[in-house]
Amino acid sequence: MIPNPYEITPTPIDPETYWRAWLGIQGWQTILIATLGLFLIIIGGRYLVIK
Repeated sequence: MIPNPYEITPTPIDPETYWRAWLGIQGWQTILIATLGLFLIIIGGRYLVIK
């Protein structure tokens, strides 16, 4: 029997598995970008204050 693609019930995603897969795919990129962004914000706020 061929499954009908319109009748597939969405399987509940385990959050732990989801986050583990997400971190495995693009977690390091996101962490790097967030760290770089925070660093630039801190440096900008401390040294580039418009007086």
